Amino acid sequence: MPRVKPKRSNPVVDVTAMCDVSFLLLTFFILTAKFKPQAVVAVDVPSARTTTQVDNALVITVNDEGEAYLSLKEKAVRYEMLNQMGEKYGERYPMLKGLSKNQMEFFSLVFTAAYHLQKGYCCGYGCRHCPYDYESVPEPKKSQLLQEKKGSPENA
Repeated sequence: MPRVKPKRSNPVVDVTAMCDVSFLLLTFFILTAKFKPQAVVAVDVPSARTTTQVDNALVITVNDEGEAYLSLKEKAVRYEMLNQMGEKYGERYPMLKGLSKNQMEFFSLVFTAAYHLQKGYCCGYGCRHCPYDYESVPEPKKSQLLQEKKGSPENA
């Protein structure tokens, strides 16, 4: 007589317990882990004080509004710098050409409208922000500046 083969059945494995244990272990390691704290880096900062005096120092100061100021103690260096700026940028900024010693001593490259209003008059250099409609500028240049001011996108 032939033997009857029993039907094979796949074993059933319940993974619920295994998932529970895995998540418990994962939670345990996440909650008990400590991250390595950031190491403090020692920075060797030079001192702000010096015993060496600098004669021809160019000092650039920036205020809270982002305006930058340039100053030189040595008048001869300042005069030479302004003369070189006049030679290089004189066509674009005619106020740089032919400055007197007094003007070079108290020179500021950008005159704002607030500065002109505080001063109370037109200086005659054709400044970009002149609120006085260039009243002290000689005539051929005055008409050109007024035309440029009317056509600029700032006034449109």
